Amino acid sequence: MKKNYIIIVLLAFCLSISVAYQYYFVTDNMYERIVDSDGKGYYAFLPAVFIYNDLSFNFFFKKKNKSIKPYFHERFIVKQGDRSVIKTYCGEAILLTPFFLTGWLTQFIIHGEATGYEGLMQFFICLGILFYLALGLYYLKKFLRYYYIEERIINFSLAVFVLGTNMLYYAVYHPTMTHVYSFSLIAIFLYSVKSFWLTENKKHLFFSALILGLITLLRPVNIVVILIVPFLSSAWSWSFITKKIKEHSVKMVVAAFIFAVIVSIQLFLNFLQCGRLLPWSYGDEGFYFLHPRYLDVLFSFRNGLFIYTPIAFLACFGFYYLLKKQSRLFYGVVITLMVSYYFISSW
Repeated sequence: MKKNYIIIVLLAFCLSISVAYQYYFVTDNMYERIVDSDGKGYYAFLPAVFIYNDLSFNFFFKKKNKSIKPYFHERFIVKQGDRSVIKTYCGEAILLTPFFLTGWLTQFIIHGEATGYEGLMQFFICLGILFYLALGLYYLKKFLRYYYIEERIINFSLAVFVLGTNMLYYAVYHPTMTHVYSFSLIAIFLYSVKSFWLTENKKHLFFSALILGLITLLRPVNIVVILIVPFLSSAWSWSFITKKIKEHSVKMVVAAFIFAVIVSIQLFLNFLQCGRLLPWSYGDEGFYFLHPRYLDVLFSFRNGLFIYTPIAFLACFGFYYLLKKQSRLFYGVVITLMVSYYFISSW
């Protein structure tokens, strides 16, 4: 417990701000910012499945449900022939299911009914994102310990990461956006993969496959994190990697099956909605791979990384020390970041 005090302090700080924000700054529109922006689409799976049993999402537009209409928007529905599909993916809804059901039960016991959007239910969503923030910080800390980094440096880094980036913003003001959940799962994935390379224990391999499936369900482009997997091994040569893959070929097949099962949840939901397994749910939105906007991603006033998260620019200098002390990890991080950067720039 003592070693994880920094995580407890950060969570207490985030919870305090979250409560203050909801009760003292939102005023008459209390909780309306919880399920907001793209979060309206990600969260919509939960009431659609557990309360309204309607994956067409038409329940939002019925007169008797007018109170929940502000929590959804027509832009999330994309036509697929004579049917439609929601453009967002189900990963976040899966992660929030325990918190949603707990909130639903509590709301129903106290008030006898639930729409899925009452303040009490949304409060449990706020608790959910803080849980995943804590989980991500915990596994990131365990992962960094594998590289023999001093405890005080790890603690300082976690504090700067939460307080100096937009992680705090999304954890407090937009808990139904996918950013914090992506961080949490990727931190767990890195730790689990590193643990497998060190111990060759199949439970770490199978758990990594499950987490990778959830990462993909959150945002499919997040699957680029798989590029770092070979660079987390304890040896440099590719012959070592291929040798290990052959030694654990049966386990690898099982892991691939686990990944496929998790990802198939989205395919199943797609089929129920529009009769297709792989519809393009983003309509006229897409990637422009021949015209990536590299500079805008970093310096634009429309969400430019270094404009709104200047600490990230200072962090770039750390790559020099990473190359000197952990060259294998350096190449893995750089390759993964560059591919991700290309996708983001091309969107």
